[in-house]
Amino acid sequence: QECHIIQNLVYYIERAYRIRDFGMWGQGKKESPDKPELSASSIAITIAALQACDGLNLFGKKCSNEAALFVDPDALFRNVSILHSLLPRESKSKDVDAALIMAKGFPAFAVEDEVLCSKIESNVDGELLGQYGYKRFTGDKVGLDLSRDPMELLQTNTDDFYGMECEWPFILLFQIISRIFEGKPEDASKYRSIINPLLYDTAGRS
Repeated sequence: QECHIIQNLVYYIERAYRIRDFGMWGQGKKESPDKPELSASSIAITIAALQACDGLNLFGKKCSNEAALFVDPDALFRNVSILHSLLPRESKSKDVDAALIMAKGFPAFAVEDEVLCSKIESNVDGELLGQYGYKRFTGDKVGLDLSRDPMELLQTNTDDFYGMECEWPFILLFQIISRIFEGKPEDASKYRSIINPLLYDTAGRS
């Protein structure tokens, strides 16, 4: 019974290539914020989950194969195909956001094309990398004016917040971890140089 429940969840997420959402932006299409759309980062995380689940025996490798999860290879291929049709953009109406860092690198590693990975990184670093970390996306409202009603902020056009976005140092860690997994820790120095001055130990010393 438990295996069937988990297997049905796998079948459910296999359809991510056609499930629209709001992604990191918390809104849909730029011209119609209340309408969700396909997001590359969401599909990328799904691909990583499906690859991890395929053949996984829920009761251990020494147990019956009846407890092993099955991933439809056609569904996995469709997710990969749709992902690459969206990249290097986050979606049809959204150019770039920080979630693409997690899509191409840690934790998803869903993009194997090195040229495409370089294009994504160039776009993300060029648009979103700042003095203290990454903006989530251009025009992001999160973390700005806490005195305003959150629902009012959500309905405000993102164009009104260009140049005012918060920068998030923790997103740099995804880049650093990705380089370690890729066997290129020396390439992480660019991101370490940004985050190191921001670190403090528990005694509050720089």
